[in-house]
Amino acid sequence: MVHTGSFDTKLVILSVIIAIFSSFASLKIMTRLAITKETERKTWILAGAAIMSIGIWTMYFIGMLGYEIRMPVTFNISLTFLSFVLIFLGSTCVYVITARSTIPILSKVTGVTVMVLSIIGTHVIGMLSMQMEATVHYNLFLSLIMLFLSMIVGGGIFLLLIYIKNALTHITLKKLISSIFMGLGISAVHYTAMEAVQLSGGPLSIKVERITTISNVVVSIDRLAYVVGLATIIIILSIIVLAYSDKIKAEQERILLAEQIKKAQQDLINTIQRQQGLTLKYVKIGERYIHTLAEGELLAKLGLTPEIVVGKELRDFLPLEYSEHKLKSYIKAWQGEVVNYEEELNGTDYMVSLKPVMENGKVVEVIGSGIDITERKRAERILVESDRKLRESHALRRTMIDNLPIAILVLDNDLNIIALNRPHCQLFEIDVPIKKLIGQNVNRYRSAYYKNDQLEEEKIINIIKNKQPLTDEIELDSGKILKRSYFPFYVGEELKGHLWTFEEITERKQMELANQRAREAAEKANLAKSRFLSNMSHELRTPLNGILGFAQLLELDDSLTNQQRMFVQEINKGGRHLLHLINEIFDLSKIEEGKLTISTESIRVDTVTNECINLIGSAADQKGVKIIHNAIHLQDGYVYADPIRLRQIILNLLDNAIKYNRDNGEVRISYDVKDDQLSIHVQDTGVGIPKEEQEMVFAPFYRINHAHTEGTGIGLSLVKQLVSLMGGKVGINSQVGVGTDMWVCLPKATCERDAPLKPQENGMERLRINKTYKILYIEDNPSNLHLVKEILATLPGVTLLTAMTGKEGLKAAAEQPLDLILCDIHLPDLHGFEVLERLQSNSLTEQIPVIAVSANALKEDIHRALETGFTDYITKPIDIASFLEVIDEHVPNSH
Repeated sequence: MVHTGSFDTKLVILSVIIAIFSSFASLKIMTRLAITKETERKTWILAGAAIMSIGIWTMYFIGMLGYEIRMPVTFNISLTFLSFVLIFLGSTCVYVITARSTIPILSKVTGVTVMVLSIIGTHVIGMLSMQMEATVHYNLFLSLIMLFLSMIVGGGIFLLLIYIKNALTHITLKKLISSIFMGLGISAVHYTAMEAVQLSGGPLSIKVERITTISNVVVSIDRLAYVVGLATIIIILSIIVLAYSDKIKAEQERILLAEQIKKAQQDLINTIQRQQGLTLKYVKIGERYIHTLAEGELLAKLGLTPEIVVGKELRDFLPLEYSEHKLKSYIKAWQGEVVNYEEELNGTDYMVSLKPVMENGKVVEVIGSGIDITERKRAERILVESDRKLRESHALRRTMIDNLPIAILVLDNDLNIIALNRPHCQLFEIDVPIKKLIGQNVNRYRSAYYKNDQLEEEKIINIIKNKQPLTDEIELDSGKILKRSYFPFYVGEELKGHLWTFEEITERKQMELANQRAREAAEKANLAKSRFLSNMSHELRTPLNGILGFAQLLELDDSLTNQQRMFVQEINKGGRHLLHLINEIFDLSKIEEGKLTISTESIRVDTVTNECINLIGSAADQKGVKIIHNAIHLQDGYVYADPIRLRQIILNLLDNAIKYNRDNGEVRISYDVKDDQLSIHVQDTGVGIPKEEQEMVFAPFYRINHAHTEGTGIGLSLVKQLVSLMGGKVGINSQVGVGTDMWVCLPKATCERDAPLKPQENGMERLRINKTYKILYIEDNPSNLHLVKEILATLPGVTLLTAMTGKEGLKAAAEQPLDLILCDIHLPDLHGFEVLERLQSNSLTEQIPVIAVSANALKEDIHRALETGFTDYITKPIDIASFLEVIDEHVPNSH
């Protein structure tokens, strides 16, 4: 018959209390073990193992005593003791493993296994120590549950020991909760195993006395249970009291030592705080590296304080990525290595050296010292940057030197090669690597250089001897012509070497020679052209003088019929057109040669325009063209221009506007001021100019294809050149069949610099008022003599004497008093300048005004004549009104 026992509730409760109490005590020992000295470590391991094993064994033993089976039970003292030994050994093994700073996985598995086997083994041996007449069987299902529970509880106990050892906060609460789990867990395993026990056989008594026999000694079960429980509690309390007394003593020693250390640390900290560097210490608590010291001026530079650092790990006050990088150095140092690392924080570079402090072969602390290396780093960066720039500069110089269009050679005082570039080797056809040439004497290669080696060697010796920079030209044996330059190379005041540069100028010399020949040819051509133009001008102006002069005289004749007057006007018109053409050809030629000079001044532009309108008005009237001058809104209408050339420009534009206009058309003159520019617009209603021809009209001798008006094509070309010389622009806007707007843009001026000319009396009228004048005219051309005679014949009181040679003129001037002398420049016997010189050297004639009358109309000819001493200069063809004004200006008021 199978039956099971029952449990004494009081003893069950007692066993659970003892299990929880002993668990709490064992955890207390574990926390003490985490901070104990290495020398006392073994003692506390044994103490903890003893408490845990006594507690578990007592709970098991009381639990067995509380198991009622209605038959006598005797405990085998040997097996009972063996069960205690087994749980003690298991507890000791677990404590040894959990007391380590680092526990490998295999050790953890071993600890859990030992704990589980110790719990199961203690129960099994304890059951075997119970001797009775019944046979013991086990319920398989409950046995498996007991086995499962033992694994959970054994693993939990192992892990809780580790957890409590590393706990830093709320330790008492954590120990209390953990001890309840451990006590209840162990009790659950034991009572589940007892519940699995099944008994068969043996006499059953209705009532069995609560006694048992241990080694033939009869003992009351309840009394034995209470005694064992009380003894266990006393033993555990004794161990705890011993632990606390040791802790109190250690605490007192620690406090005393701490005070001493604190004083020493304070002194050290005061010293460290005043140091420029950084001192730190840290210890490992669990898996954390906690700083115990951080002082020094460097700490403040990093933006930290001791309060921020001490008691914390790196992650608490540094960015994660930064702290993880430094943590690797902390781990290495804790493993026993001396670690140095450099970092940068808050703009400060620093270096830290970590040195582990060893006790009994184990690291107990790491001390670090740091220094500020910002300046060193900055210097290193500057050095690196300087080195990089130096390398770049060297590479750049090398590249530049090798790519210069000149050859470079540097020699020392012994004429050994110090440096040269690639163009040097190419120029002198030296097919040797540059590196191999360095250190070689230059005389080895000189024979390949020069056409006359001996002569050049003497020249080089003299150049080096003089030690003065020099540039000359040499010819190589290959026919190349080089420009050679020499520069002495000094370091301080000591001559260190000689720098030579060579530049091939063969093509340049050939071009210079060709240019010189071309220039000479051009100068000859220009001279020939100038002579030709001058001669042509003189030859053309001479007959024109007669044509235009007599035509002007005919215009003054009131007896002419209308038809005769029209004929005379046509003669005058044709002659003036030819004269205008000659003048423009000369101006254009001067501009091309760069000889035309421009003298700009501030001019009121509408005044010049009015003068031009008056001059060209007759031509407009003949064609019925109305000229509209719109200057009402023009204020401060001044421009910087040459007054003569501006008049010439406006006359050209007006002449074209009238010439190419339709009959009875209009010419409108207007102005436009913008910024610092003033534009003159001459707009006609003529045939217009096609767009494709508008830019071409400014080319010399170009004429509009569809226009059938006489013209030379010189006027607009001259306008463009003159405007450009005065710093302006010229343009055209035109539409065929509508008209053309020609505009000139010139720099705007602020005011008129020259006062307006005073109105003058007509020269002819003034001459008529005076009494008598005697004028000598020296001229070899009869037509010119005749013309002047006829002009002056219209004036009463004027006597004209003539001479056809210079000598005749000098004789006539010396024989009688004269008021004025007119002298041609080109005379058959004497030049006009020579005639002037003789007149000025004779006391009888030196005071007589002498006016040059010549067909030479070039500005330089006029200037030369006036500089020589001529009183004035009249150009042929003669304009009668201007001629008379000049005479009137220079004759005395009375004879």
